[in-house]
Amino acid sequence: PESIEFLVSSGQNILNLIEKRAQKVGVVTHTKRLQTDEGGNHIGELVLGESAAWEADLLVVGSHGRRGLNHFLIGSVADWICQRARIPVLLAR
Repeated sequence: PESIEFLVSSGQNILNLIEKRAQKVGVVTHTKRLQTDEGGNHIGELVLGESAAWEADLLVVGSHGRRGLNHFLIGSVADWICQRARIPVLLAR
């Protein structure tokens, strides 16, 4: 439970930092931290569902940049989202 709390807190801190940086340069942002342990949905489904509900113009998705066997074995949420999104997706490392 402590490790989950740490990850949740860290994730929210990152979102807050990104939102502040974007607002400084005049970019309107909407962020929401999603958890995969709710409802059993794939995280990509949750992201695309939220973007549709918000009528988002752009999705910014983080990527580890894994390649080769690691990418094949682990899969990639970013790739999954890019293949299914109906709006532009900006991948950020």
